[in-house]
This record gives sequence, structure tokens and C-alpha cells, in this order.
Amino acid sequence: MANMASVLKEEIRRLARKEAKLQTVPLLKALAAERKNVAALRKQVASLGRAGGAPAAAGARVAAGVTPVTADPSKAPKNWRKDTVRSTRKKLGLTQAQFSKLIGVSQISVSFWETGRSTPRPKAQALILAAGKLSPAAAQARVGGGGASRGKRKVASKTGRARKAKTRARRRKA
Repeated sequence: MANMASVLKEEIRRLARKEAKLQTVPLLKALAAERKNVAALRKQVASLGRAGGAPAAAGARVAAGVTPVTADPSKAPKNWRKDTVRSTRKKLGLTQAQFSKLIGVSQISVSFWETGRSTPRPKAQALILAAGKLSPAAAQARVGGGGASRGKRKVASKTGRARKAKTRARRRKA
């Protein structure tokens, strides 16, 4: 009898797995179709985003008073070298942050381009080439002047020194 019970249990398990599989196969097919639809919609949203540009970022640059460089993206070079970004930036005498404002991208993008971690898109390549045609004075004027000023410290004003001296004098009296 024990053998008969184990055979029945095994048959019941087999039939249950078969029934479950019959019910889940259509659901898996529907899930795959929905995933394809979601992927197509994401591509559509991405293409609409690229076509419309980045209005928030552009508005922030205009509010900051930076006039970004404009260029024709169809004139992007075919042989792009990663040192083009650094050499253009150095020629203009700008920091990565200033150069990123001039081009209209983030500072980390400029850093990644210079180190070779990523490559600029054709539109950005065309903007970099257009920026390279500017004079250093014109480029610095567009980003607000200043140039590359690494390592320079601001000298404390006399009023700041006087305030510190008064504070020290009060502490000594107390």
C-alpha cells in the first residue's frame, strides 16, 4: 500500500505542475509583450527629450549670464581625439567648470572627456571645436572672466582683521 500511495502522490504532483505551467505560459507571453511596449515608450521619450533639448539647464545658464557657444552638429569631426578637449580648454585658459559653462554641459562631463572615460556626442564635439575658434579673452568674457585662477587665495579685508582683533580683545578682558 505504501508503494501505491507514493505513486499517487507523484502523479498528483506531475499533474499539478502541468496545470500550473499551462496557466502561466500565457501570462509570461503577455509580460514579455508589455516589456517590449515599455522599452519602445522609453525610446520614444528619450528621442523627444533629445529633440526638445534641456530647457531647465538652458534656462539656468541664461539666468547665470553665461552665453553658451553655438555650432552646427553636422560638422562634428570624424577623427576625434580625447586630448582635443583638454588642449582647447587650456588654450582658452579656462577651468573645467568654466569650460563646461561655455559648452553647456556639466563639469563632470568635461572631466570624463579629458580622462577618456567617455567621448562627447557629435553636437558637443562641434561646440568644442567652435569654442576653440574663440580667443581666450572672448571665451573668458562669455563665462564671466577670471580665467584659470587655481591656488590663489583671497586676502582678508581690513574690516575682517579689525573684527577679529576686537573679538580677541574682548576675550582677553573676560
